[in-house]
Amino acid sequence: MDKIKLELIIERDESKMKAIKKIIATAICLMIIIGLCIFNPVSATEEPLLTVAFMSDLHNQQSTLESGNIRNSITKVCDDLATNENTDVLVIGGDVTSDSYVSKPVLESVLNKVVNETNKVTKNTLWITGNHDYNAGERDGYDSAPYYEFYMKQNVGELSDLESYYEEYKGEPQLLAYHYVIKGFDFICLNTSHEMLEGGKQNSNYAYSDGTMSWVDNKLEELGKNKTVFVIGHFPFRDSHSLSSSSKGMTVECDNKFKSILSKYPNVLYFYGHDHGTDSAYIRSDTAQRTTEYLADGSIKPEISGIGDSVLWTLEKTNDGYSLQNVQIGKYLGYDGNLNTIENRSSWEIVKNDDSFTLKYLENGRSLHIGTGNKFSLGSASPIKFYQQIGEEYLESNSLTEGAKYVLVSNENYALTNLTNGATGESIRLEPLYVEKTENGICDAKIAEPSFISTFMGSLRYYNNNIEDGPTVEDSKVVQNLMMYVYKD
Repeated sequence: MDKIKLELIIERDESKMKAIKKIIATAICLMIIIGLCIFNPVSATEEPLLTVAFMSDLHNQQSTLESGNIRNSITKVCDDLATNENTDVLVIGGDVTSDSYVSKPVLESVLNKVVNETNKVTKNTLWITGNHDYNAGERDGYDSAPYYEFYMKQNVGELSDLESYYEEYKGEPQLLAYHYVIKGFDFICLNTSHEMLEGGKQNSNYAYSDGTMSWVDNKLEELGKNKTVFVIGHFPFRDSHSLSSSSKGMTVECDNKFKSILSKYPNVLYFYGHDHGTDSAYIRSDTAQRTTEYLADGSIKPEISGIGDSVLWTLEKTNDGYSLQNVQIGKYLGYDGNLNTIENRSSWEIVKNDDSFTLKYLENGRSLHIGTGNKFSLGSASPIKFYQQIGEEYLESNSLTEGAKYVLVSNENYALTNLTNGATGESIRLEPLYVEKTENGICDAKIAEPSFISTFMGSLRYYNNNIEDGPTVEDSKVVQNLMMYVYKD
């Protein structure tokens, strides 16, 4: 197995970055463990076996695209990579163009300008499609995402039938998945289906075809589990850390099927783009913000290993209800953007129902709610069960005792923790801990073995956040691209 080091490279205008003061360096590093290998620190003199740069969501669009030009950020990032990195592979993560119909000559002019910049970095450039790449050619009826024929076939290498997967679209073959080996490392890349994204479906049908996923499954089985494999696609999973909204992830059906495939392979890293709107999307403090570790059953690896102080809440009476204070951090369950832990005591109305309780936050009238990914927020009331800590046991309570410590559980097996999902504002959620039920209460759950990891490629266009004034056509104030360094174990 291999040691992997991920860094998110951040270009920023210092005069406009007050909102993300936590970012205090231009490179933010994350060391992660792949499979069962032990990651030891990399020495300052050790050279990586492989260096990969990622550039996703370039979004040459509207007036920029229509005039045959490209974003300045593309040039800046490629110049920086050419100067400061020894890049072996460059990945273009989809949405090279969007939001305009242009003639084929104009599109080719834009792609040639992108290639002129990426060639400064390396000719080993892998291109995938996103949900917008097919827009430009829809009016005139041509393929505006011919990335393999246009570039990769000549510069990276011609793909054999065994290393490529095609489906037919309007009588023509369309490349939907492919596999390259570069410097001994395996790259499996997924393209989106034009047929699945026709018309308005480009803004909702975030999915890979069944045939594509089956081909990827077979290819991973062929490659085995004894070496690291990089899988690259445009769409994130719906429960990816710091996702701006679950609706930006794959469709539920695709999410479940693709996750069931990748979860069989603990040697896989999945890289995605696509989600680059709101303050949740851009990396504010650490690359780990948008790195998600999955288990073999498709669930997310819990940050908390078992029932403890982080899921225990002390119940106290207030003038008009009850407060819940977290035992581990001493903060109270309350509101800050959404459900959160806060410094000041706050009041909840707790109502007993048949076999559970509902909790309403008196400050705003919203209730404790469990939603997508079994994360907790404020919304419509969800049934909550209270399990009191008695010695080393956690027993279900039908009545509440002031001063007692409780675990709050909903959806049968999900306990409320003090951990946030890393988002901001209304997108904040408190993370769950999966627990198992016993005859009279709950206990620690046995968790599955570690499996694949997904991580965000960054974006060359962010929008609808506190730094950008709005969606920009020519350039962005926040530009981020992921760097990956692979070292010998």
